[in-house]
Amino acid sequence: MITQTLQDAVIEPLEFTSLPWKDTRRVFSLWDLMEYFEAHDVFTAKRELYAYELELYREVDELGNAHNRVEGSDASHAIEVLERVRKPFPAKEYAQVAATSSRLYSFITSGCTFEEMYIRVVALRESMEDELRGRSLVFVPGLNTKYYDNPKAFGEAVWTAFPHAEKDVREACNCYALDLGTACVFHLMRVLEKGLKVMADSLGIPSDHDCWGIILDRIEASIAKLKDERGTKERLADQQFYSEAAIEFRYFKDAWRNHVMHSSVHYEPEQALEILEHVRAFMQSLATKLSD
Repeated sequence: MITQTLQDAVIEPLEFTSLPWKDTRRVFSLWDLMEYFEAHDVFTAKRELYAYELELYREVDELGNAHNRVEGSDASHAIEVLERVRKPFPAKEYAQVAATSSRLYSFITSGCTFEEMYIRVVALRESMEDELRGRSLVFVPGLNTKYYDNPKAFGEAVWTAFPHAEKDVREACNCYALDLGTACVFHLMRVLEKGLKVMADSLGIPSDHDCWGIILDRIEASIAKLKDERGTKERLADQQFYSEAAIEFRYFKDAWRNHVMHSSVHYEPEQALEILEHVRAFMQSLATKLSD
């Protein structure tokens, strides 16, 4: 009867979807996490297993049944407990728990003693605790969700005009949202570099050189030629636009780009936000006349 009961109680591995942040980049609320990990079921299972562990300890230590075999209703009770405990710990996601619980089932089928059962129930509880401790999450108290994972954080015009800058715009905003000020500024400089090269290309200037100084020297020389040419209102407007943009690029280069690229400074989130707002406004200005 016991063997038949055990055969009927074999638990198939539960289907469990992959962790969502492996597939998509999202911010999760605490409630989302509790629901996803079935936190209530997990802690209920752990509490129930510990209660069963105390029952076994009493059998071993107080009632003197350490060397008696677990049979009949005692074995059925053990199976019921393990079924409930194993449910919120699917084998695909909790391999250690699955392996430990499988060994425990094997001991029951072989007619183990209460002492052997107790030792393996303790091992199962500890493996549950180890696996849960191994799932690390990061809590960011000041997370600003309007910036996190927002490809259009710099506005529709920038998103449309500079698609090659989208990834760095997203990363800059993500870093700010996660309180990573220096990383935020680093990505902002990469955003500006995309704008600088588009501006150079619009003036017919090679932009494959990584040195901002060389590119800006060439841009300023081209702007000087514009000043020498008699032009229409449109040409004068272009001259003003490029002149102002070149001055801004020089400012960005000397104020932040050179420093963050050479690890000479670190930026707090408050400083990063000021720079982010400045870069966003500038890129929005560039988007009025330039595009990839």
